[in-house]
Amino acid sequence: MKWRCPITLRGADDVLVKKFLKFLLGYCQLLWGKASRLAADRRIGCLDMVHYVVGACSSDLVWRHQVKTTESLSRKARTIFVNLHSGHLDIDAMYNIFLEYVHHLIAEYVPVTTRLHSGPPWPVKPPLSLKKARSLMWSNYKEVRSQIGRNSVEAGEALHQFLQINYQYKTFAINKQSEYELSLVNDMVHNSKLFHAYIRRKKVARVGAGPLKSQSGQIVNEAITMADIFATAFASVYIQNVEANPLPHQVHGGTIGDPDISQESVTKAIAQLNSFSAMGPDEVHPYFLKTFVCKSLERILAKLIYDYIEENNLLTHDQFGFRPGRSTEDQLLITYDEITLALDRGKTVDLILFDYSKAFDVVNHDILLDKLINLGITGKVLFWIKDFLTERVMNVVVAHAKSSPKQVTSGVPQGSVLGPLLFLLYINFITSNTRSPTKIFADDLKLYVSIEVCSKEDALTAVRRCQVDIDTLYHVSESWGLALNPAKCVAIRFTRSNAFWTDLVDVHYHVNNVSIPFQESVTDLGVCIDNKLKFHQHISNIVHKASGVSTSILRSTVNRQDSFMLPLFTTHVRPLLEYASSVWNLGYVGDVRQLESVQRRWTREIHGLEGLDYSQRLRTLNLYSIKGRLLRHDIIKCWHIFHGKLAISRDDLFPRPLLSSTRGHDFKIGHTRTQVEVRRRYFSIRCVNLWNELPAELVNCSDIDVFKRGLAAYLGDILFDYIA
Repeated sequence: MKWRCPITLRGADDVLVKKFLKFLLGYCQLLWGKASRLAADRRIGCLDMVHYVVGACSSDLVWRHQVKTTESLSRKARTIFVNLHSGHLDIDAMYNIFLEYVHHLIAEYVPVTTRLHSGPPWPVKPPLSLKKARSLMWSNYKEVRSQIGRNSVEAGEALHQFLQINYQYKTFAINKQSEYELSLVNDMVHNSKLFHAYIRRKKVARVGAGPLKSQSGQIVNEAITMADIFATAFASVYIQNVEANPLPHQVHGGTIGDPDISQESVTKAIAQLNSFSAMGPDEVHPYFLKTFVCKSLERILAKLIYDYIEENNLLTHDQFGFRPGRSTEDQLLITYDEITLALDRGKTVDLILFDYSKAFDVVNHDILLDKLINLGITGKVLFWIKDFLTERVMNVVVAHAKSSPKQVTSGVPQGSVLGPLLFLLYINFITSNTRSPTKIFADDLKLYVSIEVCSKEDALTAVRRCQVDIDTLYHVSESWGLALNPAKCVAIRFTRSNAFWTDLVDVHYHVNNVSIPFQESVTDLGVCIDNKLKFHQHISNIVHKASGVSTSILRSTVNRQDSFMLPLFTTHVRPLLEYASSVWNLGYVGDVRQLESVQRRWTREIHGLEGLDYSQRLRTLNLYSIKGRLLRHDIIKCWHIFHGKLAISRDDLFPRPLLSSTRGHDFKIGHTRTQVEVRRRYFSIRCVNLWNELPAELVNCSDIDVFKRGLAAYLGDILFDYIA
């Protein structure tokens, strides 16, 4: 049994919705004003019940013909507010009264639904009427054949009628599946989750949990036992009773204010909720599942903290994780722009990628709270965060069987709104004492050093300085409870000189006296980086992955209409080919041909386009070639950089023109001479000519949608060009 999920809370004018917002406002203000030992989830989680009640009674699909029932529910719900705000009740008493009323309302009003079957969501068996019609046609054919003869015209017509209805009978399930798939596309505007969930099930087979091997070596298959094994494994990473002796934290003299929990802020937080997201636990998931209402309050608090730290520039510029305007592609662009520039100047670059073991799960709560105090995050905000982190328990559910509770003694809740922000504040100051350039994305940290190869002594000095930075990073991390995993730390060396100093060829960096191995290729934020920076291996990997996904989807779906195939390709296949393309799109002919082959094959499967060549299929579908899309993505990225939409500034990547007064637009890029091919093909160089040629009115456009339309008109047929 499960509750029916609310259709949406956006723009609802139901009386009970308004009272829910009013009640949530008063309840949140009460939480800030009174101290309590109740855990944050208990204090707020009960409001999740109200969310379901409100969603159910405000949904036209559930209560379409029961207006009187809705009014009755509204009247009874008023008693909750009257009783909770009358007298002098502490939070425990309010909690108990609240649960009593809500459970009563759920039992009386909230409809329940039972999953009757686990089959496909479309009918598989033909209806009885079709089956009878098929039998009737066959009987009619046999009668005509026996009376007039097999070769008569009448018998031929009767056979034709039977074959038609027999085809409908045999293809009934396939046709219904095709209709269902098309309905998912038509409903994507209102509920895209159904479409994507359906396709994800087709891409990856869902394997159930177990059987598992217990610590005693026995094979167990019982759900409750497996749930306990998973819970024990997940809880084993938490730290307990650790006497921390942390190195100094970041200090800021300001102080954060108390949150302004108003009806407007609560309404905005609720409007951001996804009414189609999961309401219950996954089968096995080591993350925390938060209630919707708790997430709403987290959003209000997270916005307050984020505005405070951004206004005071408390986060390092090198941190790109969980921050608006900073993506993995942006970090990779800056990192490898600096590396290719060093190579172009004749230097050798060593890049070290560090791995933290269970970083989000081993955050020491005491250290985190000390960091917040040093940053000026005190008062009611600090009290709520402390209550939010402590006295937590976790369970694992396997096949509806729940494990015994485990204490969560460390870490930030993954799957929450506040968790990522708290982790950023925890790890923020970790590279403050290093001299080598560093880049961070959440807990993915990299450090690199440029080595002058013209002088052996200078090269040795650079290597020693880098090792000092690694040692500093290790000691700071260890003092904060973050453990570097030397076995997963890797290094890669980029050099243009074949005569690198032989004394340095065998030199390795170390983490806690464990050598960091040099590899010919590494994976950095999802991109395969080779030591030649040509990205051939990465492109082969993504083409192989996209081809496998395409094959899996095409085998498990039946609809081949362009209205279904295009959204399917653009949302589940093409993103695999375009992720971080500004970094690796160096324009090699063989690579572009490989990328194009995935889209070429897909468009060939679309109904009605089988006989057309690739260029005609692209024109018919108004679909840009992969080559055209990569070019378009580069120019759009330039627009975002020059218009300040990203954390990357123009000076981070592009040189300014030597002459201040030039023809054309004001955002022109200066030309630079390059010595190595990898630099010449890199983003900051390859985009110069086309960007400088764009009309001023197009480049100066302040709206991205208008810019995209203007760019499409300017490039024209170039967007459809491909390498045969």
